Amino acid sequence: MNVTIAICTRNRAKPLARTLESVAAMSAPRDARWEVLVVDNGSTDETPAVIHSFKSVLPIRGEFESKSGVSNARNRAVAEAAGDYIVWTDDDVLVDREWLRAYVAAFHRWPDAVLFGGKTLPLFEGAVPDWLSETFDLIGGVFAFRDFGDAPVQFTLEGRRIPFGTNYAMRTAEHRSHPFNPDLGPRPGDAIYGEETDVIEAVLRSGKTGYWVPEAKVQHCIPQDRMTLAYIDKYYLGYGRYLAYSDRKLRVPRLCGVPRWLWRRVAVDAIRYGVRRPILPPTDWMKFRIGYDVDRGMLEYYRRSRPS
Repeated sequence: MNVTIAICTRNRAKPLARTLESVAAMSAPRDARWEVLVVDNGSTDETPAVIHSFKSVLPIRGEFESKSGVSNARNRAVAEAAGDYIVWTDDDVLVDREWLRAYVAAFHRWPDAVLFGGKTLPLFEGAVPDWLSETFDLIGGVFAFRDFGDAPVQFTLEGRRIPFGTNYAMRTAEHRSHPFNPDLGPRPGDAIYGEETDVIEAVLRSGKTGYWVPEAKVQHCIPQDRMTLAYIDKYYLGYGRYLAYSDRKLRVPRLCGVPRWLWRRVAVDAIRYGVRRPILPPTDWMKFRIGYDVDRGMLEYYRRSRPS
């Protein structure tokens, strides 16, 4: 069995080096041949040198994707992967020592399954603000937190029991049948999140199966500049754009290109948040801030996409 570990990156040489150090330190599976494939999506920093510096300790190779956008980089990784399975992680992650072994064991245990995912736990780098600690159960997804427990379970679209892009694996054949949508995913100057979720949901809707692999653990490094309300806003604005993109073809009454119901909801959510923020704890106002952010993201997408 051949396995490709895929990492897409852009101008994040230092975090990438730390990620690759954790991959080099893991306990390699004995019953699989594996490679590390790093796709550089237009970096202008020391990323190529970092990739080259690991050639003596890892079976690593780099590819360059000139089309900006993480979906283009991911599609390049899928096209170049030599493995029967692709195991995905990010350039700001530390993988567990048993991470790849756990995935390879799962591939053998469930040979008919095509999708696998493991735990993503936050590693906060600095003091965590009180509001974040108090609302983490609500906003953990912003930091790719994923934990379905310590026992294997089958993935299902019901209740959105699916993995996140920070830590999942898919059989390469299915990935090539379900490419990433270049309209989705972060790219310079824009972000419509959900590129990996779009692929995962499509695979599960096609009747394929997948399993939670609790031993396949990673830590997601969260620097201080992400522990801000501005970063939370950015995430949910991007999620709102994704929802609007998904529903863009709905035939509903519109005003200035925006569904009329959305204008009303933006106003209502703004009032609900504004009234609660000064007088209530974060556990009470955060959900209304999220709703307002998502609504604004949707409104922004509809207005931007309005026919001229």
